[in-house]
Amino acid sequence: MRQQMHDTMIRDYGFVDVVNDAWDALQQALRCCAVDDEYGLTNWRHSRWHEKEASPRPFLPATCCRTENDAILEGHPQYVNLTACQARSGKPDDWPNPEYVYTQPCLGLAKHEVKEHAVILGSVGISIAGLLVLGMIFAMCLFREIE
Repeated sequence: MRQQMHDTMIRDYGFVDVVNDAWDALQQALRCCAVDDEYGLTNWRHSRWHEKEASPRPFLPATCCRTENDAILEGHPQYVNLTACQARSGKPDDWPNPEYVYTQPCLGLAKHEVKEHAVILGSVGISIAGLLVLGMIFAMCLFREIE
């Protein structure tokens, strides 16, 4: 999962709409940025997305930036400070500033969400399978009645 997330972030973000939507939704919903500590936030800088951006190139997508009250109002995010979030000063200790950037990596949060909702997902899957089995039994009973 880690490698797949990293690959889509580096290679596909900014070029494949489905990947853009998935990454943006993930980062906004979980209030996170990038994959994990192994790759780090600075890895966005090595992505194709970063390379295609016009100068001055942002270091992070806007969805990595904190919104006012951590909420998206009327579908349009109100960022705390988009410029400070996406720009990087010359001092490494100044960035990322947690006042402006979601510094929590997404991988751990995504895994936690899946585990937290695994029972619900499993229950839905088993229920659907049960309905399919009941449908097959009903169809076989109808078939026997027709003969």
